Amino acid sequence: MLLVCAGLATGGGSTVCVRASTPAPDMEHEVKAAFLLNFARFVEWPSSAAGASDVCTLGEDPFGPILEKTIQGKVAAGRALGVRRLAPGAPVGGCAIVFVGEADPTQRARAIRELGDQPVLSVAETAGFAQEGGIIGFVLEENRVRFEVNLPAAERAGLRVSSRLLDLARVVGSNGSR
Repeated sequence: MLLVCAGLATGGGSTVCVRASTPAPDMEHEVKAAFLLNFARFVEWPSSAAGASDVCTLGEDPFGPILEKTIQGKVAAGRALGVRRLAPGAPVGGCAIVFVGEADPTQRARAIRELGDQPVLSVAETAGFAQEGGIIGFVLEENRVRFEVNLPAAERAGLRVSSRLLDLARVVGSNGSR
């Protein structure tokens, strides 16, 4: 049995661990689901998004029941988190985070445009997502799950990303490409 942890090095110890006796692709999505939970804890939403507490998926959902097991019933910023799956074109009201599943480039661009300046954290595992205008994009480097953060996109959405989260990220976008 392998124990995989996704967390932030903080004094409060916000680390999420998952036991992995599953094949590598499932383990990868367990780690990504744990990161989604930590994103909910280390991103600050504006008061206009006070009721939003769901982690939503849009398009292809690679998580299956993993997302519920990781997110459902957990608390972030004093709000109980839930999981919802959205149909294409469905309103994102109530979603704090929208995971944009694999989609053709036109659908992905439409999702980025529609989420645009709404107070919603957009996340995807599609290569180049953060550079295209999404807020957080997962990347695999040396068989490890990492992530990129597009700070200008987060600012347009009214989101404040914790410096602790940024310490682990590759910052992309016009205000901090590296």
